[in-house]
Amino acid sequence: MHWSGCAKGCGQHGAGDTGFVGTKVKINREVKLAVDVFLGGEKVGTVPLDELHVYVEKLLKEGVL
Repeated sequence: MHWSGCAKGCGQHGAGDTGFVGTKVKINREVKLAVDVFLGGEKVGTVPLDELHVYVEKLLKEGVL
């Protein structure tokens, strides 16, 4: 698992089986902290940070992680 706060991240988020890059997302006109989620170097989604634990738990239950 690799985490980066930078969009470039020197490729760290793409190097691991699972990667996270800090970002922001606008939901209902409100800007929230979020993460771009990568699996095997491919971006699979953008998730608000306060919902990340639910997203990762779902991936674990589905056997993706």
